[in-house]
Amino acid sequence: MRKIIDTAIEATGAPYIALCEGDDYWTDPHKLQKQVEFLETNHDFSVCFHPVMVLNQATGEIKPDTLKNVSSETTIYDLATYSNYIHTPSVIYRYSPDVRKKLEQIGNVVVGDYLSHILYAERGKIKKLPDYMAVYRQGVGIWTGPNSNYNDNYLRWIIACSKLSSLLQDKKAQRLLEEQVDRFRKEVLSELEIYVKQYNQVRSSYAYRLGKFLLRPFSFIGHRISK
Repeated sequence: MRKIIDTAIEATGAPYIALCEGDDYWTDPHKLQKQVEFLETNHDFSVCFHPVMVLNQATGEIKPDTLKNVSSETTIYDLATYSNYIHTPSVIYRYSPDVRKKLEQIGNVVVGDYLSHILYAERGKIKKLPDYMAVYRQGVGIWTGPNSNYNDNYLRWIIACSKLSSLLQDKKAQRLLEEQVDRFRKEVLSELEIYVKQYNQVRSSYAYRLGKFLLRPFSFIGHRISK
């Protein structure tokens, strides 16, 4: 899909690219106009976004943006330090084929929006408009869906950001991103260590050993079924 979008942009010469995934939606008919007008008159900015409403898929309740509160102007250093604070349906970029090539080098990842934010922010500042102009649907997709897995997601995030770091030209941003990745890596490893410890405690418990002993006579049933 990304290749199709990039091909269309380059064929038409469109100077901007906006994102909206299938489970989210825009709510302001003037959203793109407001963002383009800002970028047209502020050439030192390359990213423009806004807060969104969050729709809980399970309850139908809609609440204001749950991501971090940030100032109206930020930079790549804020993104690299504090992780993602830009919801995908809210963002518009000043398009760059160089960014497209770098994303192609990284390949398909689950955090493509964050990587795009970082790469475009390397080319200019980030503007946050005050208006709520889109809805992010929570409870679906890779990160908040019923089949999402915290550790799996962050392992993928760590791998993707490690690839991204090697492509950054801004050494300060590179260092900040690597520090952030290292923090998450330690969190994931800590969670894994706790899980392994709990698992070993269960396996070494009297109840576990007794259960295995009591069920042993019935193991032939599973063997016969598997045949």
